[in-house]
Amino acid sequence: MLTMLPQPGSPAIDAGDPLFATPPLFDQRGAPFIRIDSGRTDMGSVETQSQFPGPDLDGDGDADCDDINALTQAIASGAYMPGFDMNLDGVLNILDIERWLCKAGNLNLGPNLSYRVGDANLDGFVDGSDFGLWNANKFTNNSAWCAGNFNSDGVVDGADFGLWNANKFQGAFACNPLPRGSKRCQVELPPIVDVVIAEWPIPIRDTHGQVAATPETSFRDKRITRSKKISGA
Repeated sequence: MLTMLPQPGSPAIDAGDPLFATPPLFDQRGAPFIRIDSGRTDMGSVETQSQFPGPDLDGDGDADCDDINALTQAIASGAYMPGFDMNLDGVLNILDIERWLCKAGNLNLGPNLSYRVGDANLDGFVDGSDFGLWNANKFTNNSAWCAGNFNSDGVVDGADFGLWNANKFQGAFACNPLPRGSKRCQVELPPIVDVVIAEWPIPIRDTHGQVAATPETSFRDKRITRSKKISGA
């Protein structure tokens, strides 16, 4: 017998026990219904799912290289494929990679954690093993993330090395698995600070709404700057 799905606005949404240390990957219904959809479980055995695509893009029950490789290859193709539109903005680009890294990290690494750009083998840390994958495929036409193509331009080259180098020897970082505009877009935090994880780079605001800190420059910002230089904008 299945627990009833929480209705929109239900106080049961994101109200599960935060000390539940080892929740299953999926709720009572099984795959593809993930158990932690927005950083914290719902009360009951059935998890409310967002309207955004999950990280398991090939439907095999996990989020791994097969999924992000399919995403980066779709972006490199230049064609629009709705099933890969992670943020439902009508285009496929690096923003969809950011969302995948966040949602897959939330599933594999822990609540509200994102893989970092340059983590080619998706082990949660950017290190020499990831450089080895880039080095083995450098200067080849390859659009696979796990082969070292981190910007989805279809070529493993110096730009991808630059992204690895910018993040080397760093692990996962905080993110929100749902983009801005969703019904549940913010991580629950103590009232002292308000972190809007969906913005890049991640701003930390004080109680007056002022930006108190910006921990890092985002992958998106780096890529957009490079794109402008290439286009001559």
